[in-house]
Amino acid sequence: MSLTRRDLLQAGASLLLAPAVERFVKFAPSSFRFAFFSDTHVAVGRNIKENAEMLAEISALKPDFAINGGDITDQGWRVQIDLYKGLIKELAFPVHHCPGNHDVRWSPLGMQIFEEHYGKPYRAFEHKGCWFIILNTTVPLSHWGNIASPQLTWLKDVLKKIGPTTPIFLFGHHWIGRESPDTSRPVVQVDNEYDVIALLRGHNVTFIGNGHGHSDIQWEAEGTYALMNKGLYQLSYTILDVDVTASQITVYRRTAERPTLTLVRTIPLQNPKSPETWEPDTEVAMFGEQVRVNESAWAPREAGKLAPLAAMPGFHEAYFRRIGNRESRRKTFHQEQGSIKKVWDVPLTGGVMSHICHSDGELFVSTMDGSVACFDAASGKRKWQTMTGGYCHSSPITTDSDVLVGSADGQLYCFHRRSGKTRWKLRLPGPVYASPTVAKGIVFIANAGTFFGVDLATGKVRWTRAMPKSETNFAQSRAATDGEAFVQGCWDSHLYALEAETGEIRWRNACQERTFAFSPAIGSPVIDQGSVYVVANGNGLFRFDLSTGKKVWEIASPGQKYGHSGPCVVGDRVFAGNLGDGEGEVRCVSKVDGAQLWVAKTGYTIYDSCVRSGPDFVVVSSVPGVVNVLAQDTGRLLGQYRLGAGHSLGTVAVEGRQIYCASFSNRLFCLKV
Repeated sequence: MSLTRRDLLQAGASLLLAPAVERFVKFAPSSFRFAFFSDTHVAVGRNIKENAEMLAEISALKPDFAINGGDITDQGWRVQIDLYKGLIKELAFPVHHCPGNHDVRWSPLGMQIFEEHYGKPYRAFEHKGCWFIILNTTVPLSHWGNIASPQLTWLKDVLKKIGPTTPIFLFGHHWIGRESPDTSRPVVQVDNEYDVIALLRGHNVTFIGNGHGHSDIQWEAEGTYALMNKGLYQLSYTILDVDVTASQITVYRRTAERPTLTLVRTIPLQNPKSPETWEPDTEVAMFGEQVRVNESAWAPREAGKLAPLAAMPGFHEAYFRRIGNRESRRKTFHQEQGSIKKVWDVPLTGGVMSHICHSDGELFVSTMDGSVACFDAASGKRKWQTMTGGYCHSSPITTDSDVLVGSADGQLYCFHRRSGKTRWKLRLPGPVYASPTVAKGIVFIANAGTFFGVDLATGKVRWTRAMPKSETNFAQSRAATDGEAFVQGCWDSHLYALEAETGEIRWRNACQERTFAFSPAIGSPVIDQGSVYVVANGNGLFRFDLSTGKKVWEIASPGQKYGHSGPCVVGDRVFAGNLGDGEGEVRCVSKVDGAQLWVAKTGYTIYDSCVRSGPDFVVVSSVPGVVNVLAQDTGRLLGQYRLGAGHSLGTVAVEGRQIYCASFSNRLFCLKV
């Protein structure tokens, strides 16, 4: 759909009342107006008319530019991007774009296609004496938010260039510094938001704009005014008039409930907050009347105490603030009481979304900065580290002599196991999100609508098999093999079994025939005694016959749904985590018929982390960086350990009573039950 500039202006004239426009001040040459909207969620047949009407209204107000706060399209597919670009191409002003989780969550090309159409995912620009910083808060293939270390380094350099007094407007999709108005409990989406806030301290940040939450709300983010809109298709946007002469910003909002622009707030162009001057490590215990630990609610600080003890062993963050000054300070503390003990921990150069690989006394870890590293499992000593050209969502696997892993740079890598040197690498059509497996001397990898069989010795393609064409014919999970066949779940709602030697498709089965969102694409399949067990994101746990593809059984959870956390099979039992906020359910069912044997609640949200087993326990990680250990026979919670600030979206490795785990805390841990 394409709109002309005349269409936009005519629509705007009819939709927006003239008195609302006349209320605005007449600007000096150095003053200006800009628009902020978010969550346009353009899809085929949806949200186009509503977005067009809102863009027409905004056009009539003649802003210098606009900022779209992310979730530009519903799934980041090319057809949706073309529709969105048709909406904005006739606008008389430029639109700057933040990436949103919907832009990178289900897109075969992810950030690659974002950069192709919208430019760099994080950047800064100057306009009439003010600076605008756009952050990339997204985590590829995920709902959650994080600011990766290279971006933090960039932000530090940009802020140094801008200086302490120049007005700064900050934008990102996931919110930062927000508290729930009901319970005063932080609602953390960006796991390292405090690192961003700490960098901003001492700079004149006057406004923070966020999306993601689909709410017309505002709050104070550590002393800075912050605002969120509902989606533009939900008839909501914000207009900001920046009057440099008067040194103030006037914020107006349009909502479905109040369709004419309404004054929301007038804020100074110079943020009046006065940062505290103190050394966190030496004075934090004396700072503030309020304290919270991790994601707990703010509470009065008991005199003479650093913080109330957390309920579990591990690494915790205590935050302190004064009632009259909303800026907080952080102190990390560590405690080791409980049934789970830390054996060692070592730094990583990036966060971990992949599955940790344990093999013959060694650990292999791929990270989101593109590194692949080998560690001694007993001591944690790093044996080698090498780099790929993009982030590694793909998990490493090993043979006797090789380490294989994919990278978002579009290549499949084979490294020497002993040295980490590259043996070969193979260029594939798109970012390699999925994880490989090996059988009969062939490396299997799914990429960009095609299954590849690659010769392990040479890196040459032996065979290919194409998936049916669609916007969702790609994979992100770990493949499985019994030595004769490869099994892969894909975003096209199907589970595939292919012959290892020839690549012939043995069978292709739909799990839940509704939409791509109910696909067996996240939780990795498991093969056990001639059966395949897999979850699909429509609340389904399945057992298929590996030879025929016949469905043996299918079950749904009566509580939080199956679909993200892949299963684990031990003896006659199947274990899987469930998706849902807060409770973090884990279920154990019978391998024979899927009958539920027990359900346990960890108390923390589980996302992509798959269940793994020890001698008499199972382990799964929760999003707030918590490792949960449960008894196999009863589901009794044996213990929990917190890895520190950072989302936990990857999968642990278990060897005996040792658990090897990592998160976005950028550390690798060895724990002992």
